Amino acid sequence: MNERLEKSREIADWIASKFDGIGVVRDGRSEFAATCYYVVWQHQAAVFRLYREGLIAPATALLRCAWDAYIRGMWLSRAASDEAVAAFLSGGRPPPQKDLVIAMEVADELPPGILSAFHRANYSELCDLTHTGITQLLQQWSNEEICARQEPEQMENILEFVDSIALSSLAQAAVMANEQIVAHEALERMSAIRRR
Repeated sequence: MNERLEKSREIADWIASKFDGIGVVRDGRSEFAATCYYVVWQHQAAVFRLYREGLIAPATALLRCAWDAYIRGMWLSRAASDEAVAAFLSGGRPPPQKDLVIAMEVADELPPGILSAFHRANYSELCDLTHTGITQLLQQWSNEEICARQEPEQMENILEFVDSIALSSLAQAAVMANEQIVAHEALERMSAIRRR
């Protein structure tokens, strides 16, 4: 388990070194999309630190926050109309998460339903982990006693998920900053996580 936490720490440190000083066009859209991607990295960096301290509930609560920031960044950079961006930046609420996902699938011409399928299969559980639902409570209760517990495989999957979207976020921001080498390196690291 410590080895996997160390891998996440290394990923977080590498992402931080690449985000430091990255510049994107200031067009009222790109800088805020890139900032969403930066927030994803901050959540990723917090998740492994919380795990290291044995704080499973707050570590897993951040998964939805990371996913929401990732999808919001994608929506701002690729799918939102100029009017929607202006409304959001003036304090308005973005569309519901499922609408953002659908807009992304259309804008990026992704395989039909790929993000929607993830959303349907996982978003409720991500919300459950954030808002003290039964999934989160069961991580804190075992054999009639309160204790933080999680199977190593669960932790591995969670770290893989948050590491992957943090690397993807860096790749997205790097493309926006015309830093193609950084984008390529981030995607290579993301592929390596999935090949393990």
